Amino acid sequence: MRKDGDLVSVVMSVYKTDTALLARAAKSILDQTYSNIEFIIIDDGCDDKCREYLEKMDDQRVKLLHNFSNLGLAASLNKGMDIAKGKYIARMDADDYSLPDRISEQVSYMDRHRDVDVLACVSADIKDGKLTGGIGGAYASLDSDEMRIELSLAPMTFPHPTVMFRTDFLRENNLRYDESFMRSQDYDMWARCSMYGKLDSLQKVLLLYNSDDEKSNGLSKEQIYYSDLTKVKCLMRLIPNPDGHETELYIRMRDTGLSGTVNDNLELVKKLILANKGLKLYDYSRYRHILYFWWGRKMLYAENRRYLADFLKHPGFIVNVVISCANRLPRYVRQYRYARRFRWRVLTEGYYKQAVSNAAIR
Repeated sequence: MRKDGDLVSVVMSVYKTDTALLARAAKSILDQTYSNIEFIIIDDGCDDKCREYLEKMDDQRVKLLHNFSNLGLAASLNKGMDIAKGKYIARMDADDYSLPDRISEQVSYMDRHRDVDVLACVSADIKDGKLTGGIGGAYASLDSDEMRIELSLAPMTFPHPTVMFRTDFLRENNLRYDESFMRSQDYDMWARCSMYGKLDSLQKVLLLYNSDDEKSNGLSKEQIYYSDLTKVKCLMRLIPNPDGHETELYIRMRDTGLSGTVNDNLELVKKLILANKGLKLYDYSRYRHILYFWWGRKMLYAENRRYLADFLKHPGFIVNVVISCANRLPRYVRQYRYARRFRWRVLTEGYYKQAVSNAAIR
């Protein structure tokens, strides 16, 4: 075991979790090759079997907190992070599995890259003890400035249980989970973190993500609701008092369908670009290109063909969309190919299959 290095605080909340999965998750942290950790576990109203398991954990690195009632993930994580003593705070979920070198690899990366404040890694989905081919956090390149812009429009894949924070970064900028968010707490957190520091993703699979339950079955209405709240927060950075129509258009900016009229959308895009030019929240050129790219993409879908005539009445806007597509499209194609190759490697390489075998519940 690696015993040198700074203390790492691993924070995990436990609510509705199968006891066997909880035991697997906890063991994967306690068996890390990097042993200088404190493992802060919050019992957020878990059942008797899980609570009994937690209370019998015999490791001095474990700090167990009990909530008197179910407070929710955001409040529980804040409780854990508030008492964390480590230089770094690592997240973990109670039904996932961290590979043995996860903490060591992330600490080494953060030590080498002093400008990185929030670090994810790649996760691989498992179901019924097998790899599904699903991956999260695989990026051909991750530009933190561009990620800040993309996060202002929609969630990006940044797997929550893989993340490691610099503790000083969180405390100096008063960054905590928004406890009013019952779901999509992570997206809201990344959107705010990106305004203060640099986000990055270590391109190694270091966590196996349990996709056996409902959390893998697409976005729920509740997740969409809270995700949209984060988008509204981002809109208000540029337009402090948007009207209801502008808010709806902004929320649907990255949808394939078109909300409102073409003119309504064009006016909002112009207003956002002009506001950013004055406030300088995002790189001016990149913000223009990304906004025009995502909006112009709508015109490629058959469902929007009825709007094409109105779109063609704005030649200046068409030019901007074409230029932005020429600028952005190669990047998205490269990302698509990279993620596809990464997925293939995960499914075929013996290393990953062995990792799943080691994670099997016996």
